[in-house]
Amino acid sequence: MEHPISRIAIVVFVLLSCLLVDSQPTQPSATTFVSATTFVSYSFALTWSPSACASIISNIGVLPYKVNPQCSTLPVVKSDAVVGPMLSGKLEQRLNGAWPNLKGAIWNKGFWLDEWAKHGLCSDYGDKPVDYFNTAIKLRKNVVSVLKLVRKAYTVDGIANTVYTQLQGRPEIHCATKRASASASAQKLLGELRFCYKKGHLTIQNCTRLYSGHCNSGRDSITLL
Repeated sequence: MEHPISRIAIVVFVLLSCLLVDSQPTQPSATTFVSATTFVSYSFALTWSPSACASIISNIGVLPYKVNPQCSTLPVVKSDAVVGPMLSGKLEQRLNGAWPNLKGAIWNKGFWLDEWAKHGLCSDYGDKPVDYFNTAIKLRKNVVSVLKLVRKAYTVDGIANTVYTQLQGRPEIHCATKRASASASAQKLLGELRFCYKKGHLTIQNCTRLYSGHCNSGRDSITLL
């Protein structure tokens, strides 16, 4: 039987231009990471796909959308140059499974190219699009292999504590709302789990914001469909 957590898909793998993480002590690295970019940290969002079908999804948040020409000293790889590498090997197949376009407005390839233009170009992988997409897939695999959630009602605090215990990083819980019907009022759902990572070696860190979207408190009840 498929475990519920395997039904999460990548929403976005983006850079944050201002400090949004509360650092945890980490072991010193054997190598020093020298960044060619000016942002502070990465945000990696995973959506709970059953909620995406049943809910009204709020905005992902205030994230860098257009590429700032001064955000990186790396050579620019434009979207039209990404298609060839994306179609080579098994990358397209892996992206179809891990990073589908759940909103369905455009085909998957167009959706990935849009994500590259909005976020990948300004990342530390700005000159290596294949590495950017492979890193997003790897981050999802790392989460899915460890995180164990069941379909039930949690409080926002409860699910955040569960995730922290298993991954050693406090996520931001993004809440969605199931469409109300004539017989039932709107129901709050887990929409996304957003993780914060340090640049360089992508060390998970505590996000400073606990909840967003349709949740107003850590005591709010949310359901995993």
